[in-house]
Amino acid sequence: MPAKISAGESSRSGRPIRQIAPAVSTMLGEGVRWCAERAELCWVDIKAPALFSWHYPSGDVQRTPLPAQIGSFAFCSDGKFLVALRSGVHLLECASGKLTLLAAPEAQVPGNRLNDGRADANGDFWCGSMDDAETARTGWLWKIGGDGQVQRVDGPFGLCNGLDWAPDRGAMYFIDSTDRTIWVYEGNSREALGSKRVFCRTPPALGWPDGLVVDAAGDLFVAMWGGSSVLRIKPNGETREQLPVPVPQPTCCAFGGADLSTLFITTARKGLSSQELAAAPLSGGLFAIEGVSTGRPEHMFKL
Repeated sequence: MPAKISAGESSRSGRPIRQIAPAVSTMLGEGVRWCAERAELCWVDIKAPALFSWHYPSGDVQRTPLPAQIGSFAFCSDGKFLVALRSGVHLLECASGKLTLLAAPEAQVPGNRLNDGRADANGDFWCGSMDDAETARTGWLWKIGGDGQVQRVDGPFGLCNGLDWAPDRGAMYFIDSTDRTIWVYEGNSREALGSKRVFCRTPPALGWPDGLVVDAAGDLFVAMWGGSSVLRIKPNGETREQLPVPVPQPTCCAFGGADLSTLFITTARKGLSSQELAAAPLSGGLFAIEGVSTGRPEHMFKL
Protein backbone atom coordinates (compact mmCIF):
# COMPACT_ATOMS: atom_id res chain seq x y z
CA MET A 1 0.00 0.00 0.00
CA PRO A 2 1.29 3.52 -0.76
CA ALA A 3 2.15 5.74 2.17
CA LYS A 4 -0.35 8.45 2.99
CA ILE A 5 0.77 12.05 3.41
CA SER A 6 -1.30 14.23 5.69
CA ALA A 7 -1.14 17.99 5.81
CA GLY A 8 -1.40 17.79 9.57
CA GLU A 9 1.64 15.54 9.85
CA SER A 10 3.98 17.91 8.00
CA SER A 11 6.20 20.02 10.27
CA ARG A 12 7.10 23.56 9.27
CA SER A 13 10.83 24.23 9.02
CA GLY A 14 12.49 27.23 10.63
CA ARG A 15 15.34 27.26 8.12
CA PRO A 16 15.92 30.68 6.49
CA ILE A 17 15.31 31.02 2.76
CA ARG A 18 16.83 33.70 0.54
CA GLN A 19 16.28 34.93 -2.99
CA ILE A 20 19.19 34.72 -5.40
CA ALA A 21 19.67 36.26 -8.86
CA PRO A 22 16.94 38.80 -7.96
CA ALA A 23 17.13 40.47 -11.38
CA VAL A 24 15.59 37.34 -12.94
CA SER A 25 11.85 36.72 -12.65
CA THR A 26 10.37 33.89 -14.69
CA MET A 27 6.82 33.36 -15.90
CA LEU A 28 7.18 29.60 -15.38
CA GLY A 29 10.58 28.84 -13.87
CA GLU A 30 11.47 25.14 -13.95
CA GLY A 31 14.10 22.45 -14.34
CA VAL A 32 16.81 23.83 -12.05
CA ARG A 33 20.11 21.87 -12.17
CA TRP A 34 23.62 22.38 -10.78
CA CYS A 35 26.77 21.60 -12.80
CA ALA A 36 29.82 21.20 -10.54
CA GLU A 37 32.25 21.13 -13.47
CA ARG A 38 31.09 24.56 -14.64
CA ALA A 39 30.22 25.95 -11.18
CA GLU A 40 26.91 26.97 -12.71
CA LEU A 41 23.30 26.79 -11.71
CA CYS A 42 20.93 26.58 -14.68
CA TRP A 43 17.15 26.74 -14.99
CA VAL A 44 14.51 27.51 -17.61
CA ASP A 45 11.49 29.69 -18.23
CA ILE A 46 8.97 27.55 -20.09
CA LYS A 47 6.48 30.23 -21.14
CA ALA A 48 8.98 33.00 -21.96
CA PRO A 49 11.35 30.43 -23.43
CA ALA A 50 14.92 30.79 -22.23
CA LEU A 51 17.74 28.96 -20.50
CA PHE A 52 19.40 30.80 -17.60
CA SER A 53 22.94 30.14 -16.37
CA TRP A 54 24.06 31.62 -13.05
CA HIS A 55 27.81 31.52 -12.46
CA TYR A 56 28.02 30.73 -8.76
CA PRO A 57 31.26 32.53 -7.74
CA SER A 58 30.60 35.74 -9.69
CA GLY A 59 26.81 35.89 -9.59
CA ASP A 60 26.67 36.70 -13.31
CA VAL A 61 23.55 35.50 -15.11
CA GLN A 62 23.39 34.61 -18.80
CA ARG A 63 20.03 34.32 -20.58
CA THR A 64 19.83 32.29 -23.78
CA PRO A 65 16.48 32.88 -25.55
CA LEU A 66 14.90 29.91 -27.31
CA PRO A 67 12.43 29.71 -30.22
CA ALA A 68 9.97 27.33 -28.54
CA GLN A 69 8.81 26.33 -25.08
CA ILE A 70 11.52 24.49 -23.13
CA GLY A 71 10.50 21.88 -20.58
CA SER A 72 13.90 20.72 -19.33
CA PHE A 73 17.57 20.22 -20.22
CA ALA A 74 20.69 18.24 -19.42
CA PHE A 75 24.36 19.17 -19.39
CA CYS A 76 26.62 17.64 -22.05
CA SER A 77 30.27 16.79 -21.45
CA ASP A 78 31.41 18.93 -24.41
CA GLY A 79 29.94 22.12 -22.98
CA LYS A 80 26.68 22.01 -24.89
CA PHE A 81 23.20 21.55 -23.46
CA LEU A 82 20.56 19.04 -24.40
CA VAL A 83 17.25 20.94 -24.42
CA ALA A 84 13.75 19.47 -24.53
CA LEU A 85 11.77 21.95 -26.62
CA ARG A 86 8.21 21.72 -27.83
CA SER A 87 9.61 20.90 -31.28
CA GLY A 88 11.81 18.07 -29.99
CA VAL A 89 15.09 17.36 -28.24
CA HIS A 90 17.98 19.50 -29.51
CA LEU A 91 21.64 20.14 -28.81
CA LEU A 92 22.24 23.78 -27.90
CA GLU A 93 25.40 25.85 -28.20
CA CYS A 94 24.75 28.82 -25.92
CA ALA A 95 27.47 31.06 -27.36
CA SER A 96 25.91 31.02 -30.83
CA GLY A 97 22.36 29.94 -29.98
CA LYS A 98 22.68 27.16 -32.58
CA LEU A 99 20.18 24.30 -32.20
CA THR A 100 20.67 20.85 -33.71
CA LEU A 101 17.68 18.49 -33.66
CA LEU A 102 18.47 15.11 -32.11
CA ALA A 103 14.98 13.58 -31.81
CA ALA A 104 11.31 14.56 -32.15
CA PRO A 105 9.42 11.92 -30.16
CA GLU A 106 6.02 13.63 -30.36
CA ALA A 107 6.09 15.35 -33.73
CA GLN A 108 2.66 13.87 -34.52
CA VAL A 109 1.01 15.21 -31.33
CA PRO A 110 0.77 18.99 -31.93
CA GLY A 111 -1.06 19.69 -28.65
CA ASN A 112 1.70 18.13 -26.57
CA ARG A 113 5.00 19.51 -25.39
CA LEU A 114 7.99 17.98 -23.61
CA ASN A 115 8.20 18.77 -19.91
CA ASP A 116 10.49 17.77 -17.04
CA GLY A 117 13.51 15.56 -17.74
CA ARG A 118 16.91 14.44 -16.46
CA ALA A 119 19.99 12.51 -17.57
CA ASP A 120 20.67 9.20 -15.85
CA ALA A 121 23.93 7.56 -14.77
CA ASN A 122 24.25 5.87 -18.17
CA GLY A 123 24.11 9.21 -19.99
CA ASP A 124 20.61 8.70 -21.41
CA PHE A 125 17.98 11.45 -21.17
CA TRP A 126 14.57 10.71 -19.66
CA CYS A 127 11.76 13.15 -20.36
CA GLY A 128 8.01 13.29 -19.86
CA SER A 129 5.43 15.01 -22.05
CA MET A 130 2.06 16.62 -21.47
CA ASP A 131 -0.93 18.21 -23.14
CA ASP A 132 -0.03 21.91 -23.08
CA ALA A 133 -3.69 22.80 -22.43
CA GLU A 134 -3.61 20.44 -19.42
CA THR A 135 -6.93 18.82 -20.38
CA ALA A 136 -6.04 15.50 -22.07
CA ARG A 137 -4.17 12.46 -20.72
CA THR A 138 -1.67 12.36 -23.57
CA GLY A 139 1.59 12.48 -21.63
CA TRP A 140 4.27 9.81 -22.08
CA LEU A 141 7.61 9.01 -20.51
CA TRP A 142 10.47 8.86 -23.05
CA LYS A 143 14.13 7.81 -23.05
CA ILE A 144 16.52 9.37 -25.59
CA GLY A 145 20.04 8.04 -26.21
CA GLY A 146 23.10 9.89 -27.42
CA ASP A 147 22.60 8.40 -30.89
CA GLY A 148 19.12 9.92 -31.07
CA GLN A 149 17.38 6.60 -30.49
CA VAL A 150 13.97 7.13 -28.86
CA GLN A 151 12.10 4.72 -26.61
CA ARG A 152 8.51 5.29 -25.41
CA VAL A 153 8.66 3.89 -21.90
CA ASP A 154 5.30 4.33 -20.14
CA GLY A 155 1.97 6.16 -20.28
CA PRO A 156 -0.36 7.74 -20.90
CA PHE A 157 -0.19 10.22 -18.02
CA GLY A 158 -1.92 13.50 -17.26
CA LEU A 159 1.06 15.78 -16.58
CA CYS A 160 4.51 14.19 -16.57
CA ASN A 161 6.76 15.96 -14.12
CA GLY A 162 9.76 15.52 -11.82
CA LEU A 163 11.91 12.41 -11.97
CA ASP A 164 15.06 11.19 -10.26
CA TRP A 165 16.75 8.02 -9.09
CA ALA A 166 17.51 6.55 -5.67
CA PRO A 167 21.21 6.74 -4.72
CA ASP A 168 21.69 3.01 -5.41
CA ARG A 169 19.89 3.44 -8.78
CA GLY A 170 17.55 0.60 -7.83
CA ALA A 171 14.47 2.83 -8.02
CA MET A 172 13.28 5.68 -10.22
CA TYR A 173 10.72 8.19 -8.91
CA PHE A 174 8.36 9.93 -11.32
CA ILE A 175 5.50 12.41 -10.78
CA ASP A 176 2.15 12.66 -12.50
CA SER A 177 0.98 16.03 -11.20
CA THR A 178 -2.60 15.64 -12.44
CA ASP A 179 -3.16 12.67 -10.13
CA ARG A 180 -1.04 14.11 -7.28
CA THR A 181 0.87 10.84 -7.52
CA ILE A 182 4.54 9.97 -7.14
CA TRP A 183 5.28 6.66 -8.84
CA VAL A 184 8.29 4.45 -8.17
CA TYR A 185 9.78 1.94 -10.59
CA GLU A 186 11.88 -0.67 -8.79
CA GLY A 187 14.44 -3.17 -10.08
CA ASN A 188 15.44 -1.08 -13.09
CA SER A 189 18.05 -1.95 -15.70
CA ARG A 190 19.46 0.08 -18.57
CA GLU A 191 17.16 -1.79 -20.93
CA ALA A 192 13.88 -1.42 -19.05
CA LEU A 193 12.12 0.00 -16.02
CA GLY A 194 11.25 -2.38 -13.23
CA SER A 195 7.94 -2.97 -11.48
CA LYS A 196 5.76 0.10 -10.96
CA ARG A 197 3.78 1.06 -7.87
CA VAL A 198 2.38 4.16 -6.19
CA PHE A 199 5.04 5.60 -3.89
CA CYS A 200 2.70 8.16 -2.32
CA ARG A 201 -0.13 10.55 -3.10
CA THR A 202 -0.13 14.12 -1.83
CA PRO A 203 -3.37 15.57 -0.40
CA PRO A 204 -5.08 18.57 -2.02
CA ALA A 205 -4.29 20.74 1.02
CA LEU A 206 -0.59 20.62 0.10
CA GLY A 207 -0.96 21.56 -3.58
CA TRP A 208 0.28 19.55 -6.55
CA PRO A 209 3.64 17.73 -6.67
CA ASP A 210 5.81 19.23 -9.41
CA GLY A 211 9.60 18.86 -9.68
CA LEU A 212 11.67 16.63 -7.42
CA VAL A 213 15.24 15.75 -6.50
CA VAL A 214 16.62 12.88 -4.39
CA ASP A 215 19.40 13.62 -1.89
CA ALA A 216 22.42 11.47 -1.01
CA ALA A 217 20.51 9.70 1.76
CA GLY A 218 17.54 8.82 -0.45
CA ASP A 219 15.05 11.44 0.74
CA LEU A 220 12.84 13.07 -1.92
CA PHE A 221 12.48 16.86 -2.04
CA VAL A 222 9.27 17.71 -3.91
CA ALA A 223 8.22 21.22 -4.98
CA MET A 224 4.51 21.66 -4.23
CA TRP A 225 2.75 23.90 -6.77
CA GLY A 226 0.05 25.89 -5.01
CA GLY A 227 1.34 24.76 -1.63
CA SER A 228 4.10 27.35 -0.94
CA SER A 229 6.47 24.62 0.17
CA VAL A 230 8.89 21.82 -0.61
CA LEU A 231 8.11 18.46 0.98
CA ARG A 232 10.92 16.24 2.22
CA ILE A 233 9.71 12.65 1.95
CA LYS A 234 11.50 9.61 3.39
CA PRO A 235 12.26 6.56 1.21
CA ASN A 236 9.30 4.81 2.90
CA GLY A 237 6.91 7.49 1.61
CA GLU A 238 6.36 9.34 4.89
CA THR A 239 6.88 13.10 5.20
CA ARG A 240 9.99 14.12 7.12
CA GLU A 241 9.44 17.90 7.01
CA GLN A 242 7.84 20.75 5.10
CA LEU A 243 10.06 23.61 3.93
CA PRO A 244 8.10 26.86 3.44
CA VAL A 245 8.67 28.97 0.32
CA PRO A 246 7.51 32.65 0.31
CA VAL A 247 5.51 32.31 -2.93
CA PRO A 248 2.55 30.08 -3.82
CA GLN A 249 3.99 28.19 -6.80
CA PRO A 250 7.32 26.39 -6.23
CA THR A 251 8.12 24.31 -9.30
CA CYS A 252 11.41 22.44 -9.01
CA CYS A 253 14.40 21.99 -6.72
CA ALA A 254 18.03 20.90 -6.96
CA PHE A 255 21.08 20.64 -4.72
CA GLY A 256 24.14 22.66 -5.62
CA GLY A 257 26.97 24.82 -4.40
CA ALA A 258 30.53 23.77 -3.61
CA ASP A 259 29.49 20.98 -1.23
CA LEU A 260 26.03 20.27 -2.71
CA SER A 261 24.38 21.43 0.53
CA THR A 262 22.28 24.30 -0.88
CA LEU A 263 18.73 23.54 -2.01
CA PHE A 264 17.79 25.78 -4.96
CA ILE A 265 14.08 26.27 -5.78
CA THR A 266 12.47 27.69 -8.91
CA THR A 267 9.01 29.29 -8.82
CA ALA A 268 6.37 30.69 -11.19
CA ARG A 269 4.06 33.66 -11.52
CA LYS A 270 1.98 32.04 -14.29
CA GLY A 271 -1.75 32.20 -13.62
CA LEU A 272 -1.53 34.48 -10.57
CA SER A 273 -3.92 37.41 -10.37
CA SER A 274 -2.75 40.96 -9.75
CA GLN A 275 -3.92 40.63 -6.16
CA GLU A 276 -1.99 37.38 -5.70
CA LEU A 277 1.13 38.92 -7.21
CA ALA A 278 0.82 41.90 -4.91
CA ALA A 279 0.68 39.51 -1.95
CA ALA A 280 3.62 37.43 -3.28
CA PRO A 281 5.76 39.82 -5.37
CA LEU A 282 8.76 37.45 -5.47
CA SER A 283 6.79 34.89 -7.50
CA GLY A 284 8.91 33.73 -10.42
CA GLY A 285 12.10 34.19 -8.43
CA LEU A 286 14.85 31.72 -7.57
CA PHE A 287 15.40 30.78 -3.92
CA ALA A 288 17.98 28.95 -1.82
CA ILE A 289 17.97 27.16 1.54
CA GLU A 290 21.36 26.36 3.08
CA GLY A 291 22.28 23.17 4.90
CA VAL A 292 19.00 21.33 4.55
CA SER A 293 20.73 18.17 3.28
CA THR A 294 23.44 17.01 0.87
CA GLY A 295 22.70 16.27 -2.76
CA ARG A 296 24.42 14.30 -5.51
CA PRO A 297 26.23 15.41 -8.69
CA GLU A 298 24.00 15.80 -11.74
CA HIS A 299 24.61 13.29 -14.52
CA MET A 300 25.55 14.46 -18.00
CA PHE A 301 24.07 13.43 -21.32
CA LYS A 302 26.51 11.35 -23.35
CA LEU A 303 26.68 11.83 -27.11
